Amino acid sequence: MALHGAAGGAQAAARRARAVPRVHLPALQTGKDVTEQKRIEEKIRHMAHSLGLTVVAEGVETAGQLAFLKLLGCEGAQGYFFSKPVPAAEIGTLLRGWKPGLRLVGA
Repeated sequence: MALHGAAGGAQAAARRARAVPRVHLPALQTGKDVTEQKRIEEKIRHMAHSLGLTVVAEGVETAGQLAFLKLLGCEGAQGYFFSKPVPAAEIGTLLRGWKPGLRLVGA
């Protein structure tokens, strides 16, 4: 599991208002114990919320992973389940086909 967007010192304080921690989900992808994964992700989410931050899960590839994150109360997710990486020139096309109920985090 990785937590991105959590710099140290004064740099973190300066970016805290706009920082978005991202939680990568290797345990879900490799079949680790879901109870352990849930406990870890709940702690990360609690820590982020106590700092006034939003949590975005990375590496979401299946509807099952997304459902699990919704049960945890995760505010956002990204990964191949939503779209493969696209060149900047294709972002407009991707956004025009955006699914109802989805939103851009940090926009």
